[in-house]
Amino acid sequence: MELQPASQPHGYPPAGQGGQGYPPSGQGYPPSGQGYPPSGKEYPPSGQGYPPSGQGYPPSGQGYPPGGQGHSYPPSAGQGYPPSNQGPSASVPSNPTNAPQGAADDSTMQPFEPPPGFLDNIPGYDSITFDDIPLLPPKEDDGSRGVEPKNRTPFAVAKAISQEEAKAALVEYVNSNCCYGKAAAQEMAISNMTATTAFRYTLETFTEMRATAWAQVPFTGNEPLDTSMNGQAPQPWDIPIMAKEKFKTEKRQMEVPHTASVKPCHKCQGSGTVVCATCHGQGTAQCSNCSGKGNQTVGAETHPCTFCNGSGRKDKCGTCSGTGRAKCAQCKGYRQLKWFVQLTVTWTNHVLEFIPERTSLPDAEVKQATGQVAFEEENPWLYPVNHAPDPSIIKASADLIEKQKKAFPNERQLLQRQKIYIIPVTQATCQWKESPFSFFVFGLENRVYSSDYPQQWCCGCTIL
Repeated sequence: MELQPASQPHGYPPAGQGGQGYPPSGQGYPPSGQGYPPSGKEYPPSGQGYPPSGQGYPPSGQGYPPGGQGHSYPPSAGQGYPPSNQGPSASVPSNPTNAPQGAADDSTMQPFEPPPGFLDNIPGYDSITFDDIPLLPPKEDDGSRGVEPKNRTPFAVAKAISQEEAKAALVEYVNSNCCYGKAAAQEMAISNMTATTAFRYTLETFTEMRATAWAQVPFTGNEPLDTSMNGQAPQPWDIPIMAKEKFKTEKRQMEVPHTASVKPCHKCQGSGTVVCATCHGQGTAQCSNCSGKGNQTVGAETHPCTFCNGSGRKDKCGTCSGTGRAKCAQCKGYRQLKWFVQLTVTWTNHVLEFIPERTSLPDAEVKQATGQVAFEEENPWLYPVNHAPDPSIIKASADLIEKQKKAFPNERQLLQRQKIYIIPVTQATCQWKESPFSFFVFGLENRVYSSDYPQQWCCGCTIL
């Protein structure tokens, strides 16, 4: 897949402006007072309708397509445009042979590409195809990457729980679990409690990818057209479009300004109809009595089918009402297509996570628990954490941030956010009758986990 470099190398945020949010403080997107089109200019320009005053479409004296280029438009045989009563005709030509010969069989609803040279050349979009091609983002200023903050927020401290709180949490859990007996939780004796803290580090990288491709929709003749007559098409990365929310994956599509044009439908050659895929243009349905064979076998003898007189076909085709022609699926019977360059913008939130091994509590349990945000930082480019209480978090932060720098070559990095959650964990060592066991109480909601609770009555129970 060939990638198209952007025409103007500008990073985000702009070079030399480091530390600005998204968008820069005090600036909307687009900049204040600069709408699209620029302030004070109507769209289209004042006094100019579309087409410009005094100019029909096509220009006076020119047919469509221009004289000498294939079929005239609209087709002969008294078909004006748009069809009578506006919009696609509800019926098809009474004589199938009136339609251009070679019009495609409408056997598929999938659109297909027009022939080479059919569409206009748009400056800056020379390599555009009918498939989305990711475009290389503008180059970033390396000097703005990961500047160490001067004052970082200190870490919060997790709150420990008492024996009474630990026992109450276990009793509540057991009461909600039909596979656990209640006596052990109610009668146990706690011999020791150890309070510690589990950590969870997350790194989010919010990126934007842009891709362009040709797109088309049926042209009814009523909608406005933004053609090259209104100006030169902007380059993909110069078009202002913002994500609705930071750190949320989203996808949007829009028409690139000044790229629209109208062409006769290449599938039906501008007729609005194609050969019926059900009857293949014959106008009749397959005979149900002989399954289209035209004959019947009775005993050892074969006779012509009496229902269809040996033709294998009977009654009008239900799809085309016997005309042999069906409405073109590409243009929906309107005979013309509006072509334009479609910009697809995809915002993606890439999330990486690290949980240091500090307790025997499984990582899966730590991930589900609600923790307190002990540290949070957000910037276009982050600097690794260097003051975490656990050295493994410091190393993980540096490794993951470095990994993300080259992970998305086709995407522009907009923002990064790193968080460290502290999850209070208390391990209680207990005795019930002759059975020693232990359990964990963890998270702000006092979740419970125990792998050796003595009154488990069915196989495979786990604490949720």
